[in-house]
Amino acid sequence: MRAALPVVKNRAWVLNPIDTFIASEHEKWGLKPLPPVDKRVLLRRVYLDLIGLPPTPEEVRAFLSDHSLNAYEKVVNKLLASPRYGERWGRHWMDIWRYSDWYGSRETDELFNSQRHIWRWRDWIIESLNQDKGYDRMIMEMLAGDEIAPDDPQVLRATGYLGRNWHISSRNAWLQETVEHTAAGFLGITLKCARCHDHKYDPIAQEEYYNFRAFFEPYDVRIDRVPGQPDWTKDGLSRVFDSEPREATTAPPFLPAIYRETYRFIRGDEKDPDRSKPLSPGFPEALGNHEIKIQPLSLPLEAYNPDLRPFVRI
Repeated sequence: MRAALPVVKNRAWVLNPIDTFIASEHEKWGLKPLPPVDKRVLLRRVYLDLIGLPPTPEEVRAFLSDHSLNAYEKVVNKLLASPRYGERWGRHWMDIWRYSDWYGSRETDELFNSQRHIWRWRDWIIESLNQDKGYDRMIMEMLAGDEIAPDDPQVLRATGYLGRNWHISSRNAWLQETVEHTAAGFLGITLKCARCHDHKYDPIAQEEYYNFRAFFEPYDVRIDRVPGQPDWTKDGLSRVFDSEPREATTAPPFLPAIYRETYRFIRGDEKDPDRSKPLSPGFPEALGNHEIKIQPLSLPLEAYNPDLRPFVRI
């Protein structure tokens, strides 16, 4: 239900319904709004806000000489259509989603955290904003781009969100990062406390933390060949994964066992899982009653064997 618009005395200042609420607060506190700024200052403000750069002298002169009623609107539309817009505002989402360059040893060419091609995810964020892609679609592509568009390399870049959490020596630390930052970045809640015990302040049980983790338990990172990079020994392209399921207890420490079950870790200790009760994917009950349907998905052959892509076979 929409709130009723307040009645204000300074009707001349009101240009849209939102202004009535601001004007009401002005009058409540005895404040008087400042007069509109001149066109030169207005142009500089909108440039810095939308693309993070000031206008050029030529752009200032063009705006000052444009006396049409929609002169400002034309500038805003031009800036929103600029590639610089995605670069300016993409950085805010990169902070929330934890974009960073890969971490490792340049001298030994060893990767410790994240992925070398993580910049492709950065470009996807910028391009998605410039394309006005829906926020819901962006979330779907980051969390499941390999399932909803397995043969689209442009969408597959979005799964860099998951690859960002990769850790060389601890799959558990990798999944902890994924669970906790997915909850914080998309759900606006912290699940970190529930990893070791029932949450002390929020209605989230420890078991629900591991239900949420079960969504991510099967995933792994694969580095495919890309056009212009024919040397398959570079950038981790020669990494080999097992094709057969393995028991979690026998998995080598540096090779992820992607087929393992999800168990609640007693007191959060990964060495002490409660194997009496494998856990299925689920949401904390406090977030609502969601019916989850897990169904098998048919993927194209190239999704299983990306070396079948035409540019690789040429």
